[in-house]
Amino acid sequence: MFVMPRKGRKWWCKTIVKVSILSLFFYWLISEYFYWDRVWKAGEISHKELVECRKKLSDSKYLPILGGGLLDVSKLHGFFWSVKMSKEGCVGDNLEGSFWWTGTELRNTYDEVGKKNDQTGWAHFNVAARLFLNNSNASPHSTGYRNLDWPDELIIKLKNYPGLELWLKAPPPSDENTSSVSHFILRDWRRRDGTPRYISCGGLRSSRSLGSGFNVEDLTKLHRVHLENLDFGSLRAYCNVDLDSFNFAAGDARISLGVDSLRSAPKALKFLNDYLSRSVITGSKE
Repeated sequence: MFVMPRKGRKWWCKTIVKVSILSLFFYWLISEYFYWDRVWKAGEISHKELVECRKKLSDSKYLPILGGGLLDVSKLHGFFWSVKMSKEGCVGDNLEGSFWWTGTELRNTYDEVGKKNDQTGWAHFNVAARLFLNNSNASPHSTGYRNLDWPDELIIKLKNYPGLELWLKAPPPSDENTSSVSHFILRDWRRRDGTPRYISCGGLRSSRSLGSGFNVEDLTKLHRVHLENLDFGSLRAYCNVDLDSFNFAAGDARISLGVDSLRSAPKALKFLNDYLSRSVITGSKE
């Protein structure tokens, strides 16, 4: 009976292990090749569909919205919009543009180009919207200020900014108010579930506002009477109305503005909401 020497068995074991490893490697390599080939082909098909989608809707007056409904883009001069492919087919994705608020009306920034209007005192608002039709009438918001009410002693009504309030965490002055002195509550415009919408002025935390007397750290040191009479004047610092605080009939939006536009914001944002919602052919009004 033939008995393989120990040295021979060891060589065969090593050879089998090497062959197995090489076989697994080549199997993985081939699998990866076919996987990425499928991904590339799917991406190519997706890109082709998206190009055709853009071409199809480029001259269309109406833009389909995810969830049903149409957006009349002819009413939104100068706005840029993008499309995407969904299970529902070719639909609108995002919408971007800007407005001036004169104090009594909204004017599309695009329409004002070249006009010699005195824009002193006008407020500027940039819009970046996501397009979808939301038919829910009862779902509560899980972000932002969840409380429906706030203790009176912690509410600061801003005399120079009618319609805006500060909801503090502690009686002023207090370092506990660091996160709340830059969040301005829209007192008279609530979400469907009753929770307040707000404007977040992150620019008051930036280095640009240092030395202005209006930095977050400065504001936390002010007493109640000083906060009530707060006036930013022409201070330049950025603010945002986040997605959870601005929803309209065709989706939601992030609104960008400056601190110098806060005085106009409560009224202008409602007009802007109505303006965008009126461009929707079908869908529920917010």
